[in-house]
Amino acid sequence: RYAAALSCAHFLMTNSHPSPPDTSIRKEMIELLLKHLFPSNNNYATTPEINMSETLLQSLSQEEFETEIAPTMGLKLRGKPEIALNVITQVLSTIAGKDG
Repeated sequence: RYAAALSCAHFLMTNSHPSPPDTSIRKEMIELLLKHLFPSNNNYATTPEINMSETLLQSLSQEEFETEIAPTMGLKLRGKPEIALNVITQVLSTIAGKDG
């Protein structure tokens, strides 16, 4: 799965470059994260997988959350609430820095 790799890539990008990471790369990382959290086969991410994404999730800007993460979570919640609710709750707790 992608969670650990995405968090490691984000950490390396933000700690090894004096300038902010390229926005196109960051957007691609967020897209990969969403595909990992909410894959089309409805085999959504588990708690340990979400925890591995903590670094990237907690680094999201308000704009990234509002334009990328929130719309996807809303669609998944409307489509499969019984599956999506737990993942969404854990993602929001991770973003807020609380234990899920």
